[in-house]
Amino acid sequence: FPANQSEIDIFGIQTLPSERIAPPRIAEAAIQFECVLHQLVELGEGGPGSTSLIIGRILKAHVHSRILENGKISAQKFEPLSRLGGLFYGLPPETKELPRPKASQKTKEFPG
Repeated sequence: FPANQSEIDIFGIQTLPSERIAPPRIAEAAIQFECVLHQLVELGEGGPGSTSLIIGRILKAHVHSRILENGKISAQKFEPLSRLGGLFYGLPPETKELPRPKASQKTKEFPG
């Protein structure tokens, strides 16, 4: 869509007012971040494959109670979608919990 056309309006997406920034939040989203631009990093020379890395500073986070379990976000309830590259996406229920390495451990291999 053109830059001046709102996908929110076109698709009839319900919103909620934000508390710290002007744009509204998406009501259906289980997690909503209110962010401001911290840094914009241009990657590439402007041709094919070039992109911009956007780094935001989170001012406020909203987490819906439906994805919480014992006060923490449950990956099974949240069901996060991940873009893995090409045509591949990661979808729960398959998740894997990996223990964090101890600060004294130095390894070049990913555990698991």
